[in-house]
Parts: sequence; structure tokens; C-alpha cells
Amino acid sequence: MKGGPHSGLGGNVMAVKAYGRTHRGLVRHENQDHFLVLPLKPAGWLVAVADGMGGYPGGGGASSRALEIVADRLSGRPHSVVELEQTVKACNQDLFEWAQRERRLMGMGTTLTLAQIVPGQLQLAHVGDSRAYRLRAGIVDRLTQDHSVAAELQQAGQISVAEAAQHPQRHVLTRVVGPWLQVRVDLLAVPWHAADRLLVCSDGLSGLLSDEELGAVWQLGHGETLLDHLVTSALERGGNDNVTAVLVEEDEPGRGWEWTDRQPAAPPERAPA
Repeated sequence: MKGGPHSGLGGNVMAVKAYGRTHRGLVRHENQDHFLVLPLKPAGWLVAVADGMGGYPGGGGASSRALEIVADRLSGRPHSVVELEQTVKACNQDLFEWAQRERRLMGMGTTLTLAQIVPGQLQLAHVGDSRAYRLRAGIVDRLTQDHSVAAELQQAGQISVAEAAQHPQRHVLTRVVGPWLQVRVDLLAVPWHAADRLLVCSDGLSGLLSDEELGAVWQLGHGETLLDHLVTSALERGGNDNVTAVLVEEDEPGRGWEWTDRQPAAPPERAPA
């Protein structure tokens, strides 16, 4: 986790808080997920989730380093969606060059889903299979596309959504930050309404709960309580991967933009299987 507690960050445009949680899960010996939550002045949030590629050396280092670069380049004030894209590409170049210097790290990489929320707009830059969801008026919209073999087959109409969810290559990524010299970044800018809620998560959560199931859990609470429900739901389904979730949502009107770093106790971790 990056950053520190901040509050009172500008006028009462809307009362918004951001929360983050990561959990090792019940199987993996290492947590290669990282998340970032940064307040922006005069009003806004920058949040990100990075999931280091398992099965390759340096996955945890790749996700951590990527978020360090994001924080260095984008902290302080809101930035354009082009600057978000340039930052993701800078992460890619840094990790690629790192692996060139240290050959043992060849092939290392990370997903990176980066969201900036300012009054009236949500901007996304995305690579990999972490996801961003928006809840508006009780309807859950997935805002990102997975960059995996299975997802591309689904998008091409060759397999169904249900088949993609069970496909043996659903975790084989076709785009990721780090392994190759160039990376293509998905960009999105959409309106942000005062009552909207945003979830950015790793596939340790979205891989175990369908979009519909995530929407049902989303109705169970807000803030820290909701993060508890999300993490617990993933663990109850086996917790076979690291689980990370970042939530941004409206708080009490008139409170201004602020960040809470209060982290309630996560469900107890069991010994890896």
C-alpha cells in the first residue's frame, strides 16, 4: 500500500473516500499484488492495482516498482488521460530495462489498472486482467477488458462468456507491463456522477466472483465493511490467488474529498495449502 492519511483536500464538490485492501489468499506463499491510493489537489483521487505475474521471477517486485513510478509521476494534481498512458508506458520501459540488466528477471511483468477520479469524470489506463467496475443506480458495469487469450477468443465470438470463465488459457496474458519493449494501453474517460462507486481489483477477486456476484456483494455495505465482504467472499471460494480491492465512493455530503487509511482486520489467514 502507498501513501498516507489525508483529509480536507479542497471544497465540498462531493464527499468521496477511497479504501484499499490486499490479502495473500489461502494458497500463495507470497503476495505479489500491490495497490495505490493517492489524494489529488484541489479535489480528486488516483487509485491503482498491480498484480505481479505469477510463475515468473520478480512478479512482486514488478508490481511494487510500477506503483512507485505511478506515484512519482502522478501524485499531487490531476493529470490528463494522455499523461496516464505515458506513465503506464514509462512503467513498462523501466521494468523492461531492469530485466535487461538483471537477466534472472527476464519475462517479469505486472498488470496495471490505473483510475483517476476528479469531479465529473473518471479516467482509466489499463493493461492486463485486473479490472475496474462502476456501480451506478444499482447496475454494475465492467469498464475494462481482460487482456488474456480467453478474453480475446470471447471478444472474437469464438467462445461464450461462460466458456471464457473456464478456459484453460484465461490466465495467459496477451498484454502486460514489463516483458516487452512496447505495450499498448487501453484508455477510457467517462462521466462520474456523485453517487457512483468504483471498484478496482485483481483477478484474485474477479476470477472467483462473476460480475453479477460482485454486484450482489456490492449491495451489502460501504467502505471498510464492503471490503471485508469482498475479501471474505474470495477466501470462501478457495482464495487460490492474492486478493486486492480498491473502492472509491461517495461519503457524507459536505465532507469534502478525503482518504481513509483505516484498515480493519482482514479475515484470518490460514496456512497455505
